[in-house]
Amino acid sequence: MRNLRIDVRVSEEEKIELVRLATEQEMSLSDYLRSVLLGKEIIVRRENHAPAALINELSRIGNNLNQLARHANSGSSITPNDLARIWHSLELLWAAFQ
Repeated sequence: MRNLRIDVRVSEEEKIELVRLATEQEMSLSDYLRSVLLGKEIIVRRENHAPAALINELSRIGNNLNQLARHANSGSSITPNDLARIWHSLELLWAAFQ
């Protein structure tokens, strides 16, 4: 049961910043301060502003690169067709940025 209070004086700017940080973490100011003061881990939440199509394309490129790495590590050679697939994916990604 939390029935004790600790008062801390801060400037207006400090309070604004603390409220902003707590809000970013989707925490109350009290919960945020308690977590920071007691050394508890705070998981930073970041919004993802990337379009879904861009994320999907990056995922496809990552999958292709993993397949090529596994293929190369197994002692097999990488074909021009393999490289063409990767190049095509990179071109699509580049076009999405332009």
